[in-house]
Amino acid sequence: MGGVLADRLGQDTVFLVSAALMLLAGLLVYRLIPGRRAQTPVEQTPADTSSVSIWAPLGNLRFAALVFGIAIPASIVLQTFVAYLATLYLSELGASAADIGRTLMGFFLMIALVGPATARVTDGRVDPAMMALAGAVLSGVSLLAGAVWGTQLGILVAVWGAGIGQGMARGPQVSVAISMAESDLRHLGSNSVLGSLRTLERGGSIIGLVLVALLSSHIGYPAAIAVIGVWAIAGAVAYAASIMLGGGFERVRRGEQS
Repeated sequence: MGGVLADRLGQDTVFLVSAALMLLAGLLVYRLIPGRRAQTPVEQTPADTSSVSIWAPLGNLRFAALVFGIAIPASIVLQTFVAYLATLYLSELGASAADIGRTLMGFFLMIALVGPATARVTDGRVDPAMMALAGAVLSGVSLLAGAVWGTQLGILVAVWGAGIGQGMARGPQVSVAISMAESDLRHLGSNSVLGSLRTLERGGSIIGLVLVALLSSHIGYPAAIAVIGVWAIAGAVAYAASIMLGGGFERVRRGEQS
């Protein structure tokens, strides 16, 4: 919709419509906030859980590998490739604003379709860690294909392939983090573990965006896209190595079931 509006009515219209939608969303959220929080039992966690550093869970090798090998590269694929490089590269290749909008739409459409399907598949059938690995590798391979192909169709394949990979990995990575919060990292509490995952993921994506933006000005958009693809694959390999060092997927599955 944004691409079509920009193409037909100008870019200022996109900002006005987006602002109106955000105001509407804020109003709806405000109306849904209850007058007071319901008094529900809370999980008993250590007294100092709220003051646990976001770095504390990184003492666990598998959690650190999940953050730096899966979560941060996935966020970089979204923030740096989809929201930045793909748009600029498609514009350089001569795509209109509407074409760019339709291409990028595929990323989020694939996440919306693949995410729920992945949740059903991993429900007792496939190890979430294995699914997260497969999604990360698919994202990286898709970006490499788009960088080598170097056409609008190639970027379309890269964006949609990355969307499928993200849909496969997004839910399972949270599932793996929760399982670790309930087993190896139970002394820190689930809130601290998930908070650490999300905070480090966001911080890593910001650093990645700045680095890739600086890099792309020197090596060009295709090479910068290839760098992100290699980064995603290397992160998946590092995460797989951490699992194998910890006893393999069978041990991970037993830990989750316990």
